Amino acid sequence: MPASLNCPNCGAAANDGATTCEYCGSGLISIACRACFGAMFAGAQFCPHCGAKAEQAREVDQSTVRCPGCGGDMKHQQLGETLMHECAACGSAWLTPETFTKLVADREARSAAATSGAAAAGLSKPKPFRLTGTATRYVHCPVCDAMMNRVNFGDTSGVIVDTCATHGIWFERDELHAILTFVEQGGLAVMRGSHRGGFIEHANGIGTKLEIGKWTFMNTDLVVHVHRIPEGEWIGIRAETNYGPDGIGTTIGTLFDDSGAVGAIQQSVLVRPMPGR
Repeated sequence: MPASLNCPNCGAAANDGATTCEYCGSGLISIACRACFGAMFAGAQFCPHCGAKAEQAREVDQSTVRCPGCGGDMKHQQLGETLMHECAACGSAWLTPETFTKLVADREARSAAATSGAAAAGLSKPKPFRLTGTATRYVHCPVCDAMMNRVNFGDTSGVIVDTCATHGIWFERDELHAILTFVEQGGLAVMRGSHRGGFIEHANGIGTKLEIGKWTFMNTDLVVHVHRIPEGEWIGIRAETNYGPDGIGTTIGTLFDDSGAVGAIQQSVLVRPMPGR
């Protein structure tokens, strides 16, 4: 669940996106945490998401871009070591492709170190942060004015961002925080593993005792059990398939990487003669 926000003046709870405190009337300006990029209000002492001490962004220059969401001015600022354009009105952010790629790479490296440390200490990691669904809308790039593509980051993060391949990525309030949390939870590693595992369904052909050119091998179902995320670029498979006289068979196999086994597979197979044979 997202962290709740409170008015820095009176401490009252504030709705996400509020611009004025309902209790004391103070103006509320949304800014991003320097550590996790979660939304917080200017004047707060600590980030409600990660607990980091608040730090004001430093204005880099006077250049601005038009916010794709609310139309306000996005100022060019430096938050920690990250350069970005930030909208004070709606809390959104605009990052160049190079800046975002570096930010993700840094978080993924941090995730790998944290995972190793947690495993050594016998600790489990918290559940990833997820955003609630919002209405679909298409917006224009603030640099070239072209309609931007909507992309589900990492295929499975559930965070839909607006991208211009040439100029940058626009993140609505808390989307950048949600993506970096997804990365730190190992989401990209899982995604890569699933992409590399697309060949698993062909295990029945790898383990067959019949001539592949004369028979078809229909994979009627597939079960994969993985006990750790594969390491490196390659995944291997060892499989054996056995058939009954009616053409119904089973395939059992092992998935492995350079370090050893990572999981097991089971398939039900239906064998039939190749058409024309």
